[in-house]
Amino acid sequence: MNTKKLILEKILYCEEWLKKLMNQNKMEKVIVGMEPTGHYWLNLAHFLKEQNIKFVVVNPIGSRSLKFQLVILDQILS
Repeated sequence: MNTKKLILEKILYCEEWLKKLMNQNKMEKVIVGMEPTGHYWLNLAHFLKEQNIKFVVVNPIGSRSLKFQLVILDQILS
């Protein structure tokens, strides 16, 4: 199996999962968030853009910092 076909299959599975999730939660719109690690996010971003699905790219360093801050806040509040 070639790489492009495998990537397309994964993206189409992601699309099915996203639509199912939206239906289950009665959502009309969704914004997909992703971390730009290497070049791996580009195919998904291109696909989402073609499908008119909004997405945001989050700095991995910033998101790790936020996760750490939320853990500390949770510990303080518990």
